[in-house]
Amino acid sequence: MIHSLASSLGIAAVVRRLGDRFRLDRRRPWLRRRRGAQPLLILPYHRVAPAPDDLLLSPTPPDVFEAQIAHVTGCYRVLPLEAALDALFAGGLPPRSAAITFDDGYRDNLEYAYPILKKYNAPATIFLATDFIGSGRLPPHDGIARAVRRAGVSSARMEWKGRLVEFRFDSPGGASAAIACLTGWLRACDSHETAALLSQVAEITKSSAGEREAPAMLSWDEARSLRGGIIAFGSHGRSHVACARLTREELDAELSGSRAVIERELGARVRLFAYPFGKPEDIGPHAPAAAARAGYEYALTTVGAPADMGCDRFAVPRGGPVWETRAGAFAARLAWWRFARGV
Repeated sequence: MIHSLASSLGIAAVVRRLGDRFRLDRRRPWLRRRRGAQPLLILPYHRVAPAPDDLLLSPTPPDVFEAQIAHVTGCYRVLPLEAALDALFAGGLPPRSAAITFDDGYRDNLEYAYPILKKYNAPATIFLATDFIGSGRLPPHDGIARAVRRAGVSSARMEWKGRLVEFRFDSPGGASAAIACLTGWLRACDSHETAALLSQVAEITKSSAGEREAPAMLSWDEARSLRGGIIAFGSHGRSHVACARLTREELDAELSGSRAVIERELGARVRLFAYPFGKPEDIGPHAPAAAARAGYEYALTTVGAPADMGCDRFAVPRGGPVWETRAGAFAARLAWWRFARGV
């Protein structure tokens, strides 16, 4: 109610105008002039679909997504991500610039998000985790969520790295707690540990797979159908294992391999990489250099801040209130986020 009222009174518009010329200093409680440097808002979406399912992240409903895209295209300048980053680091980014991204490569990006993006002529970049495109397999975090939500038992004990935990699967709260714990363990796994964890989760949950289930991820033919126009593609690695858990050799194979597959399948140069999970503890100290060795020009995190020309090209932040379902609240939060978190 408060956010809707604020939006109707034009407070979001006032904050947007303030953000065009000033930023809120994060160390001292006063305003500082932007001195000509404009921040870039990079919105991080994953999925758009009408109803929740058994994958990890609840999708953004299409009507909510359309309201957000209508607002962003109406109040900001939505640019292709590559062009926006080139302009940002060249010092020529237009005011109120924004870019739209999707991680992983879900099929609902084609079915539900693309028609809305096309309607508003809003360019977007989809970061593909290539092992799961056209393979019928799910990224590990979704595999865990699906196994828990389809568990054939009400509870189970599991030991992992010396820790014994009893999970409950027979209530929404118990399932959510189990998924949170297991995906937390997943983020600390290397490639071999990821496979072992998924195997153990399948064993304890005794989950049932759906018959003739529609694939959750894009096929390469579907990705090709989106290629060009308003949709561009970047790499999200191959296996969606956190870069911090990989050796130098594994990092090089992960980053170079995914880039090569996308370029071969889609026939377009890949300049952008998005780190799986994307927080500093998931990225680690060696992944930025690996991204440069693999031929990428920019790498994106999920550190929640607008990007500015002083940031590292291989640690570009993304964020924004994409989880906010109320249109007025989304407008107000996005304006405040740009104003208060911009640098």
